[in-house]
Amino acid sequence: DQEFEWDRHPKPGETVTSQGRVVSDISRRGMRFLTFETHTRGEGGSSVCRSRALFVIRS
Repeated sequence: DQEFEWDRHPKPGETVTSQGRVVSDISRRGMRFLTFETHTRGEGGSSVCRSRALFVIRS
């Protein structure tokens, strides 16, 4: 599962930087549910996009 929230589109040639983090890590019935968030910023630190992904991993 993935979702994206765009604040704006990056300009052509603009350098963007993304930083991610694990928001939750839950194990249940032989499965691992890992939620990961990423925040992407453009030049000057302005927000470009935030995303969230759920990874389901068999243990």
